[in-house]
Amino acid sequence: MSDRIANISPEHFSWLVEGRSANQQSTLELYRIIVQSEKKLNSNVELQDAAHELTGVAFSLWRAVFLSDVSEEYLDELADIKKFLVSLISDNTVLYITDKNARNWSFRYYLRNAQQRLKLLSESKLSLVDASDLLVPAETDKDDWASSQKILDEAIRRFGAAIE
Repeated sequence: MSDRIANISPEHFSWLVEGRSANQQSTLELYRIIVQSEKKLNSNVELQDAAHELTGVAFSLWRAVFLSDVSEEYLDELADIKKFLVSLISDNTVLYITDKNARNWSFRYYLRNAQQRLKLLSESKLSLVDASDLLVPAETDKDDWASSQKILDEAIRRFGAAIE
């Protein structure tokens, strides 16, 4: 585990359970849309690309929520970058425990990955994401995650509507 003491407070655990549940509901809805619209998706590259990006967002937010026990210290993030690189170089692998041990870096990596994919979706013709929603500042990392999750929820709703 990490050198830092894990946050095992009921408040953090409650946030974790709520976040995972919200993300799993989104992922399930995305899956339903894809299964029900497979023929349309197979004949439309733009819709396929959107499904690809939405799945990437859902996965990145899913992984990030498990790593949300982060500190706000820049030095912790730099230390975690070094831990991550040492594991990558010495073990030639990245497992969940690697992410967990370097969570100040890996949480933000997955969150930023999700946000970059949401930005790509905001630039597509399908209009699945409003670019202005991506500019709303968040006070905390968890608020930033929650905002990204809400944007994903709306993007999935719009994706379903675009297929109909």
